[in-house]
Amino acid sequence: MSLQRRLVAVMALLLVTGLLVTDLVTYTSVRSFLFGRADDTLASSEELAFNYLTFAATRHNPVTVDELSRHVSTDVYLIVTNSKGHVVMRRPSGSPTRPDPEPALRATIPVQRVLHIDSRHFGRYAGTFRPDPDAATIGSRGDRNGQYRAVAVTVPQGTLFTSLSLNPTNDTLSSLRRVELLASLAVLLVMGLLALAVVRRGLRPLRLMAGTADAIASGDLTRRVPEERLGTEVGRLGVALNKMLTEIEGAFAEKTASEERLRQFVSDASHELRTPLTSIRGYTELLGRGGFSDGAGQRRALKRVEEEATRMGGLVEDLLLLAELDRGRPLRAEPVDLHRICVDAVDDSNAVEHGHNLSIAPGPPVTVLGDGERLAQVAHNLVRNALAHTPEGTTVSVVTGIDAGMGVIAVTDDGPGIDPDQRSRVFDRFYQADPARSGAGTGLGLSIVRAIAEALGGSAEVAPAPGPERGASLVVRIPLVLGPVSADGLTPRAPAIPARWPA
Repeated sequence: MSLQRRLVAVMALLLVTGLLVTDLVTYTSVRSFLFGRADDTLASSEELAFNYLTFAATRHNPVTVDELSRHVSTDVYLIVTNSKGHVVMRRPSGSPTRPDPEPALRATIPVQRVLHIDSRHFGRYAGTFRPDPDAATIGSRGDRNGQYRAVAVTVPQGTLFTSLSLNPTNDTLSSLRRVELLASLAVLLVMGLLALAVVRRGLRPLRLMAGTADAIASGDLTRRVPEERLGTEVGRLGVALNKMLTEIEGAFAEKTASEERLRQFVSDASHELRTPLTSIRGYTELLGRGGFSDGAGQRRALKRVEEEATRMGGLVEDLLLLAELDRGRPLRAEPVDLHRICVDAVDDSNAVEHGHNLSIAPGPPVTVLGDGERLAQVAHNLVRNALAHTPEGTTVSVVTGIDAGMGVIAVTDDGPGIDPDQRSRVFDRFYQADPARSGAGTGLGLSIVRAIAEALGGSAEVAPAPGPERGASLVVRIPLVLGPVSADGLTPRAPAIPARWPA
């Protein structure tokens, strides 16, 4: 059974129970009131008739029906019998033209020897009805459904029977039962429809959530559930679900992007490895078939095989390093002087003829927290990238310093520069820049730079080169060491260099 049906069924059951209890209490209270008032009326009328008959007997006055009617209300039926049980006087109740049927007197009606009236109970109709023990309920002659409430007492003339018709009381209770039944059915119908409408309206957000969940299960991760008021449980649930769906969508998007990057990475790696493998295979096949008749040709072939093997080995090492960084392998955390590392990188590059104007700006130590070996690799890759992708005669400058609590390496050149639409891809794996920056790299150098920087809590970015030339500037930021450092004579914090870093 659905939640809506269960809620409506429970509300209907509670409503029916409440109506039954209300109707039962109302009926019982009204019945007690009516029967209590009937016994009260019967007792007071009996007292009036008893006093009149006793007074008439002591004065030896004749008793007539008219005189009796002047003393006792016509709501009660009065019958006086003699000692032999014969009726000597009868005063019907009701109107003179349409008197009520005669009560069917029975010998089982208790006859009081002395009239006893407890006036403390007169007018008390509330509470549970307690019938008068001296009264009896009898039928009527000529009306099989008629009922009377009757009492009897001994009077000087014989026995006085005082009877009160219960037909009005029974008719009132019958009408009350019909009214309660119809009213309860009407209330049950109206309240049931209202409950159904309220429940349907209350569960509407849940139905929409279920539809959204079905759409999401079908692959539409952009769907969101409607958000109700935050003060309601459904509203809080909707907000929580939307947050969860946003996280799930982001996770799926990241997963998809990661898989796409992995596929592209595998494809590019396969392509890059296939080139040296093809060269090695070609030269080895030629050597095996005797394709080189002289020793000089064989030596050139072996040298090419060695060069391609070395290139492939370097490529494999770079791929293994990137794989380790992708797995989140922690790097060493030790004080490292970025300026000293950059000086070494510039000196190593200047030891080889390259045709560029490569220099490093002098400056104080810049102490960062990182892996010295990997940071040296970052500096060398940045310098080699600038030398490999700019024409001869280009000026390449390396600057180190501090900016916003980060140690900074900026490698700037005045070469052709990088197109704005290519800046976002410079640090991608296997990406080769514009053909104007011709080189023979693998496309992994800057990827390694960014991976190492991010593994150390820093960043790597491309920024416009300062100055009138177009040029390019690569900036790497590494967190500084916090607190005093005394090992190897490194200063805890380097003074900020008065220079504007590329934004």
